[in-house]
Amino acid sequence: MINQIKKAGGNLLILDAGDLLFERYVSSTLSPSLQKEALLDAQLMISAFNLMGCDAVGVGDDDLKLGAKAFVRLRKKASFPFISTNVVSVNGRKISASYAIKKVGGLRWGIFSLLSPKMPLASSPRDWKVGEPLRSARQVMKDLKGRADFIILLAHMPLRELRALLSQLQGVTIAVAGHNTSGLRRAMQVGHTIVVRSYGWGRYLGRLDLYIKAPEAPFVDETKVRMLERDLAVVNRRIKEGAPRNFEELKTKMEAQLRELKGGNIYRNQLILLSSRLQEDKGVKRLMQDFSAKKKELKKRCLEK
Repeated sequence: MINQIKKAGGNLLILDAGDLLFERYVSSTLSPSLQKEALLDAQLMISAFNLMGCDAVGVGDDDLKLGAKAFVRLRKKASFPFISTNVVSVNGRKISASYAIKKVGGLRWGIFSLLSPKMPLASSPRDWKVGEPLRSARQVMKDLKGRADFIILLAHMPLRELRALLSQLQGVTIAVAGHNTSGLRRAMQVGHTIVVRSYGWGRYLGRLDLYIKAPEAPFVDETKVRMLERDLAVVNRRIKEGAPRNFEELKTKMEAQLRELKGGNIYRNQLILLSSRLQEDKGVKRLMQDFSAKKKELKKRCLEK
């Protein structure tokens, strides 16, 4: 699907809001053999995202299930940046990039990521800590000022917490929400920020199409434009049927509103079900075959011990 969009000449940013590496059951209390198996699974995920040409991934709490040191070793295998603006090791050192700037479609996209400090940490080695999200966000927004045309937040936090954060944070164009496995069928807006969230477990691909005419203008949901067009058609029909004069005034207002909306930026959001009917990718097939062989060999070595 990604290749099809690229072949059609589309400009793409491929992003993930975190919890990419480990399943919920993984913890530092697992046996060494099971930890090795979990690390191999994580390497598969990284290889798959390398293959699809991922642009950036936020750091989620599950990505740190085996500790910051294990995470740092794994992220070095990625051809894309893992990003976290407010997670550091216990000694204050960064465990990943604080932000990234990607040039796509002739525009500069600043990307940063925040982890909620309220995530459960009990099953993880405590060699990392989480800074206060709003303070961290304001600092990175200063760093990105003048360097990015649009700003994207990879937000690994509950929606309620994200809404509260965005109400105090100006300038974020898109927030990709993570952590929760339930998705948003329709994007929501908090102020001028578009908030999207796909379902968990890789069942769906979230696709946000942006139609940009004026980078400084706010974005409007395409559905709102279509609804206004439909209502305007009804008003026009009523006028032809001899509706009262105030319908002409209503028509004029609606046409002006529609021109304004179409003159600005528009977005369309959809969740695409990933099913077996999608064409199999040869690169993915080879990747899975290689992974299966490595996992079989790992289990064999563990049994021999």
